[in-house]
Amino acid sequence: MNSLRSGGCRDCGARDVLEAVAPEMHGAGRAALRPASLVARDPAVPLDLREREPGTLRTFTCRSCGLTDWHVVEPELVELPRAATDTPCPACDAPERRSALVPEVSNTVARFVTAVAYAPAFLGKNPNKPKGVLSVLVCHACGLAEWRADRPDEIPIGASYETHLVAHEAPAGPRGHPFRGAAGRAAGMRDGRCVACGHDEIIAASPPEFMTGVATVPMALSYGPEVRAPAGELSIYVCRSCGFGQWYADDAASVPIGGRNWTRIVGAE
Repeated sequence: MNSLRSGGCRDCGARDVLEAVAPEMHGAGRAALRPASLVARDPAVPLDLREREPGTLRTFTCRSCGLTDWHVVEPELVELPRAATDTPCPACDAPERRSALVPEVSNTVARFVTAVAYAPAFLGKNPNKPKGVLSVLVCHACGLAEWRADRPDEIPIGASYETHLVAHEAPAGPRGHPFRGAAGRAAGMRDGRCVACGHDEIIAASPPEFMTGVATVPMALSYGPEVRAPAGELSIYVCRSCGFGQWYADDAASVPIGGRNWTRIVGAE
């Protein structure tokens, strides 16, 4: 697998890739942004989006099909437990990978784990009913973050959870190997079959981003200078068997470039 950070899309072959700071909300009584990070920090302390502190997250998105990869900045400087896997990094073949939960910061002092969905009755009160808690396997060399959902078979399906099953369109492929999807392109999770294990039940979800208190907005690649205009809204496609997750951004070509949007175009290497 070639990471989108190299400047080309493995799904559709497009060469136009967008790099963005992975933003999260913080602050008391107002909406503000800071880079998402695997390192626990005080949510009341601002962190400049321009900074590339170890452990912060960056997204790389194909502006054509929306496929999105995540990378951790300077992963070798972040203390994370070694992952219990013998599988090397799919991007650079490095043998060592680390594991971590992905904390979600609200404007309160509480930190919530990032999950595929939350119990609807608790949104707007206290999101303490996460469904499909998300973790990442982080390559200790290149920083590629591979997402996994815990207990994916227990993730509920329905509009109130903002989840649904993906219509199955992709042909069966060899377990654990790439396969071809519609129109001869490399198949992704949106085709209804897991690219990691071959299972044919895929959940599509739109995890929320928590802002003031526990109010939510869509997770997105950018929110604009005034934090009022989410662009490139993110969805995750999760295998209901192995929990592998793949992200896509909606209408990625419309995400504004440069300036205080904290985005730029990546040139092909």
